Amino acid sequence: MTATPAALTWSGVAARRMARHALAEPAADKDPAAIAGILYPVLLVDGVVGGIWHQRRSGRKLAITIEPLREPTAQQRRELDDEAALVGAVMEAAPTLTIGPVTVGPHA
Repeated sequence: MTATPAALTWSGVAARRMARHALAEPAADKDPAAIAGILYPVLLVDGVVGGIWHQRRSGRKLAITIEPLREPTAQQRRELDDEAALVGAVMEAAPTLTIGPVTVGPHA
């Protein structure tokens, strides 16, 4: 069964209060407790925290960086591209998507 990135979602009070280990993939090579539940927006994959993401806007450009817990499959990457395009459309900006580490703090 292929995991599907459901959405780029803002972590809210309810998400922060959920049990971190219940949300995180048990086989993830990063400690999800270190990233889930703080004020980073989270990437959900089949309803489970699958990483974090950050956006930076400059004029009409929107740079989106996703730091997944696992390397996305080709299908997941296409779905992430679609999600990034949706975020860009909502924000009326031209998005670019980067898969890699989020290097800024949660409030940047």
